[in-house]
Amino acid sequence: MRKGMTFVTGDASEDPGIGDPAQALARSIGTRAMITVPLARDGVIDAYLSVHDTGRRQWSDDEVRLIREVAERTWATLARAQAEDELRRSEVSRAFLLSLADHTRPLADPDAILVATTELVSQQMGASSASYTSIDLANGLLRTSHFHRQAGSVEIAIYPISVFAGELLEAHLKGETFRSDEIGCDRRISDGTKAICRERNVASIMSAPLV
Repeated sequence: MRKGMTFVTGDASEDPGIGDPAQALARSIGTRAMITVPLARDGVIDAYLSVHDTGRRQWSDDEVRLIREVAERTWATLARAQAEDELRRSEVSRAFLLSLADHTRPLADPDAILVATTELVSQQMGASSASYTSIDLANGLLRTSHFHRQAGSVEIAIYPISVFAGELLEAHLKGETFRSDEIGCDRRISDGTKAICRERNVASIMSAPLV
């Protein structure tokens, strides 16, 4: 299958072409006979389409051809659906960026721009809050404007950089985006950052630096 070829066996338990790990897997799912067609894109195998039977079976040439045809059509349908989904996402993102520009263009006050930006971003993402943080390396400080969507309010706070020591801050200083799906269990995040996130009722985060 790694060569992109269809694999057919009438009895996996007795097929010398199947290694012990594959035979163990077949037994664990109650399979003896199977047809497996690899789905490749740009020469790289991304997935497999398989048909199984619990007993010995002599697959016919027509059955093998049918599964190959189903695999090809399925892959074409999936590829088209993925392309359409990417296009929709791109259009949604483009529309949001235009809306953001329209909302912030008339604003001259930096704080007003930050409030409008964090409010619109949190709404677009369906997030509970959004924040803007400036880094003052000379004085070792971070200034954060935190917008709470439900309350519709902005909280401004100043922290020593040492509170945020850890991979989150390191990623930002390198110009890298940082993501955590569960802050409380993420060892990359410092205890100080976790404490601040708990105070703000923030359980997950995606943060991008402005370079």
